[in-house]
Amino acid sequence: MGRRGQAYFQFQQFLIAQDRCAMKVGTDGMLLGAWTSIPPQARVLDIGTGTGLVALMLAQRSPQAQIDALEVDLKACEQARENVACSPWIHRIQVHHQSLQAWIRRARVPPSRAAHRPPYTLIVANPPYFPRSSSSTLNPRTQARQQTSLSLEVLFQGVAACLHPQGQFSMIYPFQDHVAALAQAQVLGLHCTRLWQVKPRPQLPPKRSLLEFSWRFRVPERAEISLEHSRHCYTADYAALLRPFLLRYAKASKSALVPAEIDAGHLKPSSGSLAPDRDPSP
Repeated sequence: MGRRGQAYFQFQQFLIAQDRCAMKVGTDGMLLGAWTSIPPQARVLDIGTGTGLVALMLAQRSPQAQIDALEVDLKACEQARENVACSPWIHRIQVHHQSLQAWIRRARVPPSRAAHRPPYTLIVANPPYFPRSSSSTLNPRTQARQQTSLSLEVLFQGVAACLHPQGQFSMIYPFQDHVAALAQAQVLGLHCTRLWQVKPRPQLPPKRSLLEFSWRFRVPERAEISLEHSRHCYTADYAALLRPFLLRYAKASKSALVPAEIDAGHLKPSSGSLAPDRDPSP
């Protein structure tokens, strides 16, 4: 969940413009980007990048990661490219207007040896999770969350086709449906190696599950994280995850880089002042 009327969101080292994206900056994406384990010199595939948030967070965390980010929505893809272009990691993130299915076909049938893409050591996804609806009155954000062209089955089949033998796949999914994700993984021979339950508050039931999968079996790491004690009173665990990213945790304003400003819905280089710290609500 996030501030859906907000045109942009300023992080410590990058800025996300989101006025052309159905899915805005929100807690799900931030949790995934901060929680995911990153292998050394990772080759990363971000499935459904949206604004580019998770790809940018991973690039900030891993100076050597090379990232391919896929997005099927043209407007979101263009905005993600602009967000990446105005970040410090423009040379390490490539945003592609392509579906996962098309990307797999391209990788399996390369036109030349130079076009061959090795398997990814890390794959991440914040996938849609609403069943498809025929309603034409749904808002763009709800439509973006629907399992139209990327069902859970298709997602895991794509992951299985692209994941390195020593690689890992991380995702965030509704807690009430995470058993379905575990079942899809099992069918394809993937093992759950980490499983965190995400609660809005300690006394409330979990709303999300953070899951990590690998081809290698090991006893999964299980944990629980709560986001708030009360409204806007965040827990120490949540703060520890997001400390490198959110402005509220910057030691001083000079430590926050401002790579861009908004100009009629587009980004351009700027040396302007910091935007206010507007954290999405968990």
